[in-house]
Amino acid sequence: MLRALIGAKELGLVTEWRFGFAGFGQRAASTPGVIYLDTGQDIAAGVLDHHAGGGEYDCTAELVAARREDVYNHLLADLLRRHLGGESFKGIRWTPTIITHRSPDWDGVVSAHLVIRLVEDGDLPDYAEALVQYTREVDQGRYRLDCSNPGARAAHLAYLALQNMRLSPVEQMRRGLELIERVVAQITAARKMAGCRRLSHGSHFHPGEPGATQWVEDEWFADLRKLLESDGEQFAREWAAGRRIEVELPTEQGDTVRVPAFVATREVTSVLNKYWVRGAGCPLFICPYEPGEEGHFRRVVISLDPEWEKDGRRPTLRGLGYALERLEKVHREQRNGGMDDRGGVARFRGGYCDNDDPWYDGRDFNYTIVDAPNSGTYIPFEAIVATATAHHFWEVPLHSGTVFLVWANNEKATVGGRSGGFKPQSEGLVEALKSFCNDSYERPAEIAGVEVPNFASVSASVREFPKGLGRVGSPAKPLCRPLLVVEVTARAGCSIEGLTSARQKVVDAMGELPDYSLTRAVPRTHFAGPSRAEVLLRELSEAGGRPAGELAEGEEVLLFNGRMLVLHKASDRHLSPREEQIDRKVLLYAAFLNEALAEFSRRITGLLKDAGGAVENVKAEEVCRDFLVFQTRYFQTEVSRVPRGRLLMENLAASLGLVENYAEVRSEMERLDQFERQLAVDRESRSERVLQGALFFVAVSGVYQTLLAYLTAPETVRESAKLWLSAVVVAVLALWLFVRSHRHRKRGRIWRGGSE
Repeated sequence: MLRALIGAKELGLVTEWRFGFAGFGQRAASTPGVIYLDTGQDIAAGVLDHHAGGGEYDCTAELVAARREDVYNHLLADLLRRHLGGESFKGIRWTPTIITHRSPDWDGVVSAHLVIRLVEDGDLPDYAEALVQYTREVDQGRYRLDCSNPGARAAHLAYLALQNMRLSPVEQMRRGLELIERVVAQITAARKMAGCRRLSHGSHFHPGEPGATQWVEDEWFADLRKLLESDGEQFAREWAAGRRIEVELPTEQGDTVRVPAFVATREVTSVLNKYWVRGAGCPLFICPYEPGEEGHFRRVVISLDPEWEKDGRRPTLRGLGYALERLEKVHREQRNGGMDDRGGVARFRGGYCDNDDPWYDGRDFNYTIVDAPNSGTYIPFEAIVATATAHHFWEVPLHSGTVFLVWANNEKATVGGRSGGFKPQSEGLVEALKSFCNDSYERPAEIAGVEVPNFASVSASVREFPKGLGRVGSPAKPLCRPLLVVEVTARAGCSIEGLTSARQKVVDAMGELPDYSLTRAVPRTHFAGPSRAEVLLRELSEAGGRPAGELAEGEEVLLFNGRMLVLHKASDRHLSPREEQIDRKVLLYAAFLNEALAEFSRRITGLLKDAGGAVENVKAEEVCRDFLVFQTRYFQTEVSRVPRGRLLMENLAASLGLVENYAEVRSEMERLDQFERQLAVDRESRSERVLQGALFFVAVSGVYQTLLAYLTAPETVRESAKLWLSAVVVAVLALWLFVRSHRHRKRGRIWRGGSE
């Protein structure tokens, strides 16, 4: 700002701040005279909770600095209007209220400090940006503690000690505010004395900077200093009683990584426990508080160092909060006669919970912290530990999932007899494809060596397809070879990982990848996140191509031959039986078209080979007749009356290039037809030449015999007028027949040329 606004001090008000405390996740609305900080689940005038910012703000202190008008205008607007109207407030007692969550953390206290300075002074202090940067680092768990140097204690560690003094929330807040005032004054004075620039960056609060650890020598902090000095010894006892393990966690990139972890087995009372554990090389920390009945703790916090990574991969606890919330619901219902004793408006939407007090999943801290409900947890501690370390909480469960695998080679399948077989149903397909279903047949089959876990089922069959016309007098051939169809279906509790495993077992038993693979999967929400779901879906479809982009959780995905074809919002409803069956029908019809076109192309290529290399022996009649049947009776691009079927066929046809393949085979058939007609012309021409040769031979023989008879005949016969008259008549008749035949052949050549 270029100038300070009018603050409460300038108005002459005697400001007495009051403090209130709400539960974590409690919702709030704008209330005159009240500022909600780090609670309220909203960002509005008088309500500043960074948890409602969708990740835009890392802490509430940052939010106060960015949205100061929601504080200043909310509290002072009415007073300023009255002041400009001439009203005086000098000496009047004013009691605005700040409400934050119970046991306010460093961010809550810093936010309150900034609000007080803004309202009383009319502007934020010049060190506000530095304090916000430092608070962001602390609140997001990125501050690193030098455990080897006991004197290297930054200011927020003093507040951690203060939180462990078991003070009332109001007393804790007031002492925290005084702590900030003292630390800022000490650092500002020390920097000025050392000739350093003003307090302007978060790192200026770090040990080693002028005045950053001066609080340790201040008698006002004596009780806090004493508590921290004994903290190392206390943690050493907790470390010795706990256990160190290594666990598998999901990463932000979608795969998994092994992470060192420390599990405290008794209540943790050391102030700097999180820093001690991370300093000992354990980024994952399972920390119990407030012992309850045997084997239970009222609160358990599971935290993950947000700065830890391995080979560029950062682990995440995404999905753990939801897994524990589901388990919490089970244990509460067991204790309360089938009822969960929590209620209220769901804190998190999208099906995460149905109450206002669930397990917190760390969504505002990049899923690096999970905390028990405010009312405590009823899950046994070891069950919490097992969920976090051994139960693969990040696996992505399915609302539903089906995999269709199709092989053109079905030699490894054992096919049943005609009993148990059936003709495919045409329901859902267009009327023109009824003949396709009537002329097809399907028989059950089995694949040896497939052991599928109980969360999935497997069925197999062999589909036989329609036949062509063939040649006259010979049996017709199928338009394409039979296909083996294997269907893998997810049962209740199945995850994408489980469905992928079941699919792989079938592929391993077959010994080769399928020719066609169609997968329908609807992932559930609140687990390892879109990146994990995408990695798993691509693995499920064996895709190596382009990424699909961030998948919204709960969306339906259709995968075909390594490609993500259809991606749209899935509702909570289940597909109707008609819709479930249409996927299989469309897939097999698309496979039939593709295989039939490939078979026609092979048959055309093999015609010359079957003819022994002699062009004149090519027999194209059969393949032409079969293609005519295929083209007129079975080839159909509009296959379904169901919108889902039309959309699926459109995508399958584009993926397989069916239109292009059909055009290519049709072009080959047209060239084959032209070649066949040319062969017919050549055969006719050869027949004419043979006939003409035979006639010429007969004619020459006749002339020779006639001449010989004339020479050997008596003179009276040679001079006979009848003989010469008959000779002239025969010659004229022969000439007339020759001319007529020549004209007929000429007209035939002209007609054939025009038709070609």
